[in-house]
Amino acid sequence: MKNLIILISFSLLMITAPAQVVHFPACEDLMVTKMQFDQTTGNDTLYVTVHNDCDTCDQNVYTGILVVINDDTLATTRTLSGEVSPTNNSSSTYSLYLKNGEFGLSTSLKVEMRSICDSIPFAPDVILSLKEERIKDKKKVFLQNNSILTSQPGQAIKDVSVYSLSGQLVKKETGIFSSNYVLMQNKPGIYIVSVKLTSNEVVNLKYVNTTK
Repeated sequence: MKNLIILISFSLLMITAPAQVVHFPACEDLMVTKMQFDQTTGNDTLYVTVHNDCDTCDQNVYTGILVVINDDTLATTRTLSGEVSPTNNSSSTYSLYLKNGEFGLSTSLKVEMRSICDSIPFAPDVILSLKEERIKDKKKVFLQNNSILTSQPGQAIKDVSVYSLSGQLVKKETGIFSSNYVLMQNKPGIYIVSVKLTSNEVVNLKYVNTTK
């Protein structure tokens, strides 16, 4: 009889015990705090930083990020299985593959976290800073490491002149006619590089040489 009472009491305890609730980060817990293009890989990578403001969310939620405009997926996380959602009161930066590096930014841009949130709110000025970065990307001439590159179709580098900060001509090369020119400076320092395009437009760049 005693064993029967214990068994009944245990059964009632199991029935009345509350089920464990799994609390994943919700939309109101998350915020996109930074979006940045990778300048060194031809702008095919987009980094999205998401902050989780939750105190009690369950940890190690494996998920991914999508960037969408007008229901068109523009960027997606490179490795879904290896990305962990931000733990409580912390941030995670996701690496996304850009399907279309030339997409235009608009008010319909949204960031989704797979299986958690179909629209993560943006922190103030995130979109504005991203627009400014995209404007910089569209420069006709830019430096990447020690190389001068042109991004405008039909334009090539015609002449290159390198000046010291005092205005002294250090090096000049003409008749290059290429979209890629490697700067070969022996001395480290800061230089001004004047690039003339085949359209005769001149673009000045600041060049910091750390090579000894």
